[in-house]
Amino acid sequence: MIEHTSWQYKKHLPLEWKIGQMLAVGFPAGADGIASLARVVKASYAGNVILFTRNTPDVAETRKTAASVKTLIREVTGVSPLIAIDQEGGIVARLKGGLTPLPGAMAQAAAYLGGGIQKSDIKALGKICAEELRSLGINWNLAPVADVNSNPSNPVIGVRSYGENPKLVADLASAFAAGLEEGGVLATAKHFPGHGDTSVDSHLDIPLVPHGIERLEAIEFVPFRRLVDEGIPAVMTAHIRLPSVEPDMLPATLSSRVLQGLLRKKLGFEGIICSDCMEMKAIADHFPNAFVMAVKAGVDILFISHTAEKQLYAAHSIYEAVKKSEIAESQIDASVERILAAKEKINQTSAFDAYKKTVAGPHAVALAKKISRTSLSVLAQGSITKPPSGSVLVDVVPGNITNAEDSLHSVSIHAELTRQNAPIFSCAVPLNPKEEDIAAALSCAERYLSAPASAIQETEAKPALILALHAPMLHSGQMKLVQASVRFAQDRSCPLLVILTRNPYDAPSIAKEAARANLPAPTIVCSYEYSEASVASIVAFLTGKLEAKGICPVTVEG
Repeated sequence: MIEHTSWQYKKHLPLEWKIGQMLAVGFPAGADGIASLARVVKASYAGNVILFTRNTPDVAETRKTAASVKTLIREVTGVSPLIAIDQEGGIVARLKGGLTPLPGAMAQAAAYLGGGIQKSDIKALGKICAEELRSLGINWNLAPVADVNSNPSNPVIGVRSYGENPKLVADLASAFAAGLEEGGVLATAKHFPGHGDTSVDSHLDIPLVPHGIERLEAIEFVPFRRLVDEGIPAVMTAHIRLPSVEPDMLPATLSSRVLQGLLRKKLGFEGIICSDCMEMKAIADHFPNAFVMAVKAGVDILFISHTAEKQLYAAHSIYEAVKKSEIAESQIDASVERILAAKEKINQTSAFDAYKKTVAGPHAVALAKKISRTSLSVLAQGSITKPPSGSVLVDVVPGNITNAEDSLHSVSIHAELTRQNAPIFSCAVPLNPKEEDIAAALSCAERYLSAPASAIQETEAKPALILALHAPMLHSGQMKLVQASVRFAQDRSCPLLVILTRNPYDAPSIAKEAARANLPAPTIVCSYEYSEASVASIVAFLTGKLEAKGICPVTVEG
């Protein structure tokens, strides 16, 4: 089958077909999921898909699914799909098993600022990501995150951002995007006009960014302007309110003032504008006519990630709006022309299945490991620089914190220390431990820290109590663990070491608990994520094989 994706070839096709090109749909797992997708595609001509962890349990299944999707959509529409995925690295990586374990944005930035990592390394990481995606049949990555995380209370961006400095975010997002392009995958700057200074998760409700245009130009817009100037092929909208630009208080996804006036005219963007998922509550709970509103505002591709009925309703409602002249067909044509141009470009850049069928090669894994190891950052220096032999670790088992994450963690600091027979004793507690979990953990610590000297390696330094915490400020049980551990360390005059496996902004609260008990300031180290790569780095640090050299890319006060 010879594919013609040029607009001159396709512009005579029916309106239903053109609207289908503007849809990117998700579908359930397995064969039933493909069958469900087939029904949607045949009814709506949906021309693109988005994959989630449910569709990507391993490399072989992902490759099989992508091939099935491509065949299905080509047979129905005559044009290959854009197959999208959120493969940012760190806490948002739909594909994990068998791929190179990519550190997330904030970890990359910490390694760049303090660990000797160069922008060329970040670009190389992006290229590795693209080549691995491409080898599986995926041609669109919904990355990099270009949000400037200036709000310590941000519940959904946080460590997904390169930091609080707009130039740093621009530099590193630019490098990662360039690597994606070189590897043959479409990159996406998200979440325009900037989700970094919000205190509400748009999966749950509508965030507000109250700043005036001068502040937005100085902070939020800087990375997006840079990426637009460099030719980023896609920009994803945020479901946030920006009253200084949109006085009617519509979220950016539904605002022509933001998308047409700001992104198209002011920033000069000519590529694909895609929405964040239209099923997120910021949109779905407030705007029953959101699909039509988004297209009228200037969205080219609507992501509808989960529900077949909503996907079909979107196609139908947009079709009816065009027929009623609520949306000009010329606007549909302009969107489809941009979409087909992107498909033409990505298929010319490298053949769909051109890359070798291998992933996680030794050079790729070595680079990812280097970035992870050099990202580990000391946020507060206490009395110890590394834990002495005979120390005890209480490891909080991580879990999903936001709706942006959709896969469980399978690695463990506790398990890795045990596997290595390291001279550090450890136990694990749940993400939000109960009183009995805390009591059991500290009883374990009491037993080991009270062991005779012959039971541990000889050392001049006193063994420490180590806590590996995962977003403790969001979990009351973890803060109770901190308080109990502070009392424990105070009673036994042992040093306290804290590993933050997520949010560096939690450090001041830990330090304040220690100060309240007149305990010497604890050493606080941050890994920015709890992942395969970060666990290996943390264990290397705890066993004295690695020095924490990263520099945190956000201000941690207190």
